Amino acid sequence: MDEDLQSYIYDHIPIVKNNLFTIEVAQSPYIEVKGRFADHINHRNSVFGGSLSTALILCSWATVRQILITRGIENGVIVIQSQTVNFDKPVTGILRHASRRSTRIDCVDSSRCSGNSARPGSRWNPS
Repeated sequence: MDEDLQSYIYDHIPIVKNNLFTIEVAQSPYIEVKGRFADHINHRNSVFGGSLSTALILCSWATVRQILITRGIENGVIVIQSQTVNFDKPVTGILRHASRRSTRIDCVDSSRCSGNSARPGSRWNPS
């Protein structure tokens, strides 16, 4: 577990702490978030879609944060503007989301780089 990133997220993003998500791996630009099935079960004995969505956003956010830190930007403002999730089949085990930078990050702080977008790639790993 990445203790520094985990502590920062728990201190600044209360929903992550309340939902008991943990950062299992944080080796820029790879992030892995984990959640226990029992903490996110719904009335159909599968993982609640809101939990899946939250974990995916957390992966994207943490990926961008790690990239900013490696670029020397400690206090960058990160906003995930949109998300689309297709729930193709129920998740009935441990939540494990992985995010890896798969597209270019042009900018987050216009005073430090050119462009105006940050778009990390996220993918759902149902293992």
